[in-house]
Amino acid sequence: MSCLEHPPKPPEVVQLHAGTYADMKRQLLAWAVRHHGSIRRAAVALGVPRSTLGAWITRLRERP
Repeated sequence: MSCLEHPPKPPEVVQLHAGTYADMKRQLLAWAVRHHGSIRRAAVALGVPRSTLGAWITRLRERP
C-alpha cells in the first residue's frame, strides 16, 4: 500500500464559540468526551491521565 492509495485523513476541526479561556476549554473538553464516548477514552486521546481530565471537568463545572 502506498500513501497515494490511502491519503492521510485530515485533522478534525472543532469549532468553539468565542469567549473566555475557561469557556473555550469547557467546550473543547465537552466535545472530546462526546466525540470519544467516555472520559477515559477522551483522556487517552488527549494524552492525559483520566484523573487529570476528570479534575479539569470538575473545576470547570464549579465556575460560573
